Amino acid sequence: MSREQAQRKWNELFSRVKDTAQGEPRFSLRGARDYLYDYDGYSGGHRELDRIIELLKKNGVACEASGSDSPLNVSSFEYKYAFEDGGLMIYAGNYFFASPGQGAFIIGFKALRWLLDQLAIKQPRKFKGEGGAPLRT
Repeated sequence: MSREQAQRKWNELFSRVKDTAQGEPRFSLRGARDYLYDYDGYSGGHRELDRIIELLKKNGVACEASGSDSPLNVSSFEYKYAFEDGGLMIYAGNYFFASPGQGAFIIGFKALRWLLDQLAIKQPRKFKGEGGAPLRT
């Protein structure tokens, strides 16, 4: 682990956002939205998102992808990497007014903590609504 990574805080990479409709905790990857407005879906370019996807692939986490296109050339894509108590959800496309909107989200406390551990980023204190003790890195 590099010194830079060890000193990096979780909230430099993620922000806590509104829970899913099912009440699952959700964390947004900062800066990813700007890379997800492409008609063809996510094709790379966000350094941290690319790193996370590569890490998930390396650990055998498969991607479930789905997408749609309309006669008005409006596209929508979802990429799901399921792990721990949730996973990584990526919403991409060139649409404007749809929920949840473009973004890359980590779903679940365990998924976030596992990912932070894999990225060698210091674990945050226990979150509101989170059971158990945080992992130590």
